Amino acid sequence: MDKIAVLIPCYNESKTIKKVVTDFKTVLPEAVIYVYDNNSTDGTDEVAKAAGAVVRYEYKQGKGNVIRSMFRDIDAECYIMTDGDDTYPAEYAPEMAQKVLEKKWIWLSVTDFHLHIMKKTKDLFIILVMHLLRKV
Repeated sequence: MDKIAVLIPCYNESKTIKKVVTDFKTVLPEAVIYVYDNNSTDGTDEVAKAAGAVVRYEYKQGKGNVIRSMFRDIDAECYIMTDGDDTYPAEYAPEMAQKVLEKKWIWLSVTDFHLHIMKKTKDLFIILVMHLLRKV
């Protein structure tokens, strides 16, 4: 069982996947970075392997199929799922993982909308999310 698994579903993300893998490896060196390639035709899998990710494949097209495969295949104490297009900054991942591992959070989900708010309010938003999602 992995302590921390970073899960990255990908479809034709060769332009950004190296940065995503590298960013997460930098901030969470103890994590295993998994890239699930969903029939990419642009070499996403090779770029991810070269960056140090464990690459697996889901041939049934669709992000839902990839997510089901990831959670079926990977056993970890803490999962962090991000996108391969560099939408979400890796810098917040260590704090989020720590909260999950300490059992203070049971679930955290950050959407594009929340990311927009985070850019405007930064720590205030993070503090709000921490209080809302704290395990009761």
